[in-house]
Amino acid sequence: MKKWPLMLGLFWILALGPAWSQVEMVEVRAVGAWTVFKNKGAVAVCGIAAMATKSSHKRGGSTVSVRRNPGQVYMTYRKDAPGTAQFGYWAGFPMAKDEKVSATIDGTNFPMYLDPTGQHPEWAWVTGELDERIENSMKRGSNLVVRSTSRRGTSVEDSFSLSGVTKGLQSAKQECR
Repeated sequence: MKKWPLMLGLFWILALGPAWSQVEMVEVRAVGAWTVFKNKGAVAVCGIAAMATKSSHKRGGSTVSVRRNPGQVYMTYRKDAPGTAQFGYWAGFPMAKDEKVSATIDGTNFPMYLDPTGQHPEWAWVTGELDERIENSMKRGSNLVVRSTSRRGTSVEDSFSLSGVTKGLQSAKQECR
């Protein structure tokens, strides 16, 4: 098993609070375009993650070249909170706090929100009531697109394949039992 990039560790800390800052996440298996993860802690925390397969960047209507890590999306579960899920996006750059962020799955739009404290401007989440809807849409869909805007005004569109997501979600849930 290999360790997932730092972004996954940060996601768990942000999603679960400061007590989880020492949680080590490990890769369990790859399923299609997705990777299944779990922690090595006392309480099972599991999830799936994928990196963007395609990205476009525009400023002032023109395509621009940028240097950044690929965007990543996550769906996480906690053993101590059965039936709950958390969908998140790591942009790889600080997002503009006054701009909208959204995830779209085969034409269905899910608004996302940024960290209201401003301490983690590279992260966005859907609200709790949308987590189950986005999870179900991911299972039925074929393409996920997250749209955001950087602090520099660059419009970013990250595309993710949903190949293997249903099996990956099932595997992550099994890891949390």
